[in-house]
Parts: sequence; structure tokens; C-alpha cells
Amino acid sequence: EKALAGQETPLVLASLRCLATLRTPEAVLLVEKAVAWPEVAVRRAALRVLGRVPASPTVSRAIGRGLRDGNADVRKEAIAAIDRQGLADLAPTLFHWFEQSGFGLLDSMERDIVVALLAELDPDYATRSLSEKLTLGLRAKVGGAGSDVAEWNRVIVEGLAAAGTDEAMAKLREVRTQGNQA
Repeated sequence: EKALAGQETPLVLASLRCLATLRTPEAVLLVEKAVAWPEVAVRRAALRVLGRVPASPTVSRAIGRGLRDGNADVRKEAIAAIDRQGLADLAPTLFHWFEQSGFGLLDSMERDIVVALLAELDPDYATRSLSEKLTLGLRAKVGGAGSDVAEWNRVIVEGLAAAGTDEAMAKLREVRTQGNQA
């Protein structure tokens, strides 16, 4: 705890390695605090540890902070932490970030990775969230919206296909039918 209160990056990194070994709830809470550290290397290391330790009730908030970080490498580490945790509880955190800012920050391949991860974490949540977004996107496309809508729709279709739920498949059939009529 003293190392995290200090300003020496090497000491904080060493402390994170020790905390990762401890894996206690108290240690995890300290690691979560390190996600706010000024140095990129520390934030990345903290997220790497969070992906490998038992999740606390507040892990979603810490990983969400990592997703909103201004540094692309920190954001990628946050996505990797979500993937390693594999908890359905993290699906809303991932989707809200992706919807609010992540879509614009990622390239096409990274977008596909995020929606596939969302579908893997919680297929039902992914189906509901992505279906809503697709419906809005189709309405915007009819209204003459730009290429972002087309890319959103492409990514959503990928996510629904990855979710593979009955509801997702029905939505995909519905979209295909609408596309044939246009």
C-alpha cells in the first residue's frame, strides 16, 4: 500500500507483481487503485494483474476506467483483462464503452474482436444490446446516415452471428429479408 502511495514506478511495478501473487481481496483492491496511476506502464500492469486475479465486486469499475484511458495500449490491456476474466458481469461494461467511444477508437478488426468477446461473455446480453443498436442503425440508414452506420451494422451482424442465440439468428434473418426488399 505504501508503494502505491509513493511516486516510484519501479517500486509500484514490483508491488503489483507481489499483489498478483497474493490474490487476496485486499490485494485486488490495491491493484484496482493502480489503474489510476499516472504512468502508462503501471496502468497496463495493473490491468494485466486484474485479468488474472479473482474478480472483486468493483473490478468492473477499474477495468472500465482502463477502457476509457487515453492510451491505446492501456485500453487494449483492459480488453484483454475482460477476456481473461471471462465474466458475464463485464459484458455491460464492455458494451457501454464500445457504444459510447470504443467504436470510434478501434479499427475494423479490433471492433470485430470486441463484439466477438461480448458475445462470448454473455450471448443473451450481446443479442439484446446489439439487436437494439441494429434496429436503430437500420432506421438511420433509411434516413440517409453516413458510413459509420454501415460499419456499425456490419459489426453488429458479426456480433449477433457470434452470439448464436435463437433470438440473434432470428434478427439476422429479419435483416437479410429487409435487405432483399430494399
